Amino acid sequence: MRMNIKFERVQWPVGHGGFHTGRIKGGRADFRYFFDCGAYSTEGKALIRDKLATVDFDFGVISHFDHDHYSELASAKKVKVLFLPYMTQADMVLQALADQAANGLTVKQAFQGFNVLRQLQNSGTRIVMVDGRGEMRDDVRRGNLEELQGGLSLSIPSVKNAAKNTQEMQHEAGVEILQGSATLVYFKFFNHRMEEASNAFAIQLAAAVAAGKLNRADQTAYTNVDDFLADVAAGNAQVVRINGRAMQGVYKKTLSAPTLKASPITGSNLSSLTMFSRSANSRNGGDLHRQNMALRVRGSRCGMFGREDGWMLTGDLELTPKTWPAFNDHYFYELSECSVFSVPHHASEISLCEEAVAFLVEQFFVMPVDAEDDKHPANALTERLVRHGHEIRSLHSVTAAWESMVASESLLQIRS
Repeated sequence: MRMNIKFERVQWPVGHGGFHTGRIKGGRADFRYFFDCGAYSTEGKALIRDKLATVDFDFGVISHFDHDHYSELASAKKVKVLFLPYMTQADMVLQALADQAANGLTVKQAFQGFNVLRQLQNSGTRIVMVDGRGEMRDDVRRGNLEELQGGLSLSIPSVKNAAKNTQEMQHEAGVEILQGSATLVYFKFFNHRMEEASNAFAIQLAAAVAAGKLNRADQTAYTNVDDFLADVAAGNAQVVRINGRAMQGVYKKTLSAPTLKASPITGSNLSSLTMFSRSANSRNGGDLHRQNMALRVRGSRCGMFGREDGWMLTGDLELTPKTWPAFNDHYFYELSECSVFSVPHHASEISLCEEAVAFLVEQFFVMPVDAEDDKHPANALTERLVRHGHEIRSLHSVTAAWESMVASESLLQIRS
C-alpha cells in the first residue's frame, strides 16, 4: 500500500517584507508553518492577515524584529510553536529602539513586539529561541516526539528556560517532521548574533540605571536593570512611555562605542534567524522516497523535476565577507541540496558577497522587493550574479503583484 504526501511551499507576493508558508498534506495529515509575516504595502499586509487569521499554524518563525518582517504577527489565529532568534530582554529593548530610529516609529509601535509575544504566550504559543552561541557539537540528539494530526510527529530538540518562560535550542540541531520513524521534512536554523552590540547596550543600560535616569511608573528611579526590563517585557506602557527619551539616549551612547560606529544596529545583525527546509529523498532508504519536485513561477512550471528540493530562507541576514564563512560552514551540506535561495535583505547591494555568489551554483534566486523600488534588486548584485554565470531567468523578484508568487511542490511516497 502506498500513501502520497505533498510538501508545498509558497513565497507570497507581499512586496518589501516577507511571508513564506509551507504545508505537508496527505491522508489525514495537514501540517502548516510560516517564516516571517510582515510587509510595508497595504496589499501585502492584507494578504498576510487573511492567511494568519484563518489558518492554524503548527509553527511559525520570525527571522528578526524589523517591523516589515513581523508586522502582522498579532493577526495570528493560532501558532503552536514560534521560533525566534536568541535574544535577551535587553536585546529586545535594543532592537525596538533601533527599529524606532530607523523607521520613524512611535515608542508604542517600536515596542509592539513585546506585547504580541506576550499575547501569543497567553494564548498557548510555545516560544523557542534558537541560539547560535558556543561551539558546534556532534552529540545533538533528536527531540522528544510530539504527536500531530494524521499520524505525523514533530521533533524539536529544545530545553526549558524557566527564567524567560521560553525554550531554547542550539541552531545545529535539526527540527523534523516524521511519519513513524521516517523523516518526511527536515528544517535547520542558523542564528547570527552581534555580540558586541548586545554587550555595549547592556553596559550603557546599567550605567543609566546607576545614574537614576530610568523611572518607574510612580516616577521613582529604578535601582536594578532586571526590574526595569521585567516591567518593559510585561507590557507596562507607562514605563515605556515615560522612559522613551532616556532609552533613546542609551541607544545613542551604545552606537558611539568604537566597535559599533561602522556597523549600524538593525534586527538583521543584532540577532537573526535563517531557515533551510527540504523533504526526504530516496537516499534515506527504507519505505519513503521523494517521487518528484516542481517549481512554479508566474503560474508556470520550471524544468526542475527530480532535483534536490531544498529552500533557503535568509530574512535580512546579509551574507557579507564577515557573515558568509560561518553561514557556509553551518550549511555546507544543505547548500548542496538547495534549489531555491531567497536573497537576503531584499536583494541589497551587499546581500551576497563575491565568495557567496561564486559558491552558489544552479540556484533559483527569489528576491522580495517592491515593484516601484528602483534600488532593489541592486544593480551591483545583479551584475555580480551574472558575472558568475547565473542566468537572468534564474533571478526572480517577488513583488506585491499576484503573478510574481513562487511556489514549490514535492511529492513524497510512503510504502507500507
